[in-house]
Amino acid sequence: MLDQPRVQRPAMADRSTPLLFNHWYIAAYTREVTRAPMDRWLMGESVVLYRKNDGVAVALQNRCPHRSFPLSKGKLEGDNIVCGYHGFKFNTAGKCVQVPSQATTKSSLDIASFPLVERGPLLWIWMGDAKLADPAKIPDHSWLHDPGHSAVLGYFHVKSNYVPLHENVLDLTHFHFLHGADVGALSFVEAPPETSVENGVVKVLRVDRDTIPPPHYARMAGIAGHRADRISEAEVPSPALSWARATIVDREPMPGARKDYHFWIMHGLTPVNQNETHYFWANVRDCSVGDKVIDEWLMPRSAKVLSEDVEAVQWCQEIWAQTAPERYGELNVASDAPGVQVRRVLAQHAAKEHGGAVAEMDHHAPQ
Repeated sequence: MLDQPRVQRPAMADRSTPLLFNHWYIAAYTREVTRAPMDRWLMGESVVLYRKNDGVAVALQNRCPHRSFPLSKGKLEGDNIVCGYHGFKFNTAGKCVQVPSQATTKSSLDIASFPLVERGPLLWIWMGDAKLADPAKIPDHSWLHDPGHSAVLGYFHVKSNYVPLHENVLDLTHFHFLHGADVGALSFVEAPPETSVENGVVKVLRVDRDTIPPPHYARMAGIAGHRADRISEAEVPSPALSWARATIVDREPMPGARKDYHFWIMHGLTPVNQNETHYFWANVRDCSVGDKVIDEWLMPRSAKVLSEDVEAVQWCQEIWAQTAPERYGELNVASDAPGVQVRRVLAQHAAKEHGGAVAEMDHHAPQ
């Protein structure tokens, strides 16, 4: 095999790029967190989540500093959590307030607490420097909990680094081949994307004019058989979130009927660790609002399509993990521009947070 030419390019994040802690990530759906302590690995850290008596959610380090017993296996006493091994008690700020075997405690027994914010159905956590945890930095997702919209929500535990997942959800050229023509007609695959970066936010636009929309959009909008324009917009506002909005413009509306229908897909990507990812997803619409029949039809359909993405990304991760990096590189083509831009932004975040340049010699730039 001939060696590939290697050219100096701007750094791009890959599966080995250090995780980014100074950002808000989805810790859980709000419905998951109750008075029963639950554990969840987030960003390489085991975290215990529970609610205080007043309903406010708490996130603490899920490890008693005495003998590493998981606090999620303990119990709550009021708003405090008690280790189930030796009874050490911690308040909601992580301060050890009682050691049953002695009269006093000390600050070295305190554990980490993590800022949490509830927004709609999502519980956001900050795993980095708490002084930087500004709730205003949580990416906007108001359409997810707008009362004029309906949504179905789901989750996958993905055995892959989160960077390829970001690439996958921006890559619409795989739709026709991985998911079938019902999800993406070949004309949609061939439509060139317009990619831009504004203040670190990657934006992608793709338009498919005068075509038959995919059946799932047509059913939810009630425009089966109509010709329409499909305008797809996507944004990656943070390392934790990617969303896409499809606007279907009916070219053959019935008298008095609306013409525009909007659909969102949310991809919330929270690293479990370097090689695994929590994938929180939602499929949102502004039509057929409150229709439970549509919800029951849409939920398994959405889960099936996204599970195909998950399976593909996991297969790629397996090959990558078992291949010596000097043997093969991953080449890009022009349509990979959205994913390449995201990888560049993530690399910039990593350089800022971890210090130094995330430099690389590569042959990965779009050709």
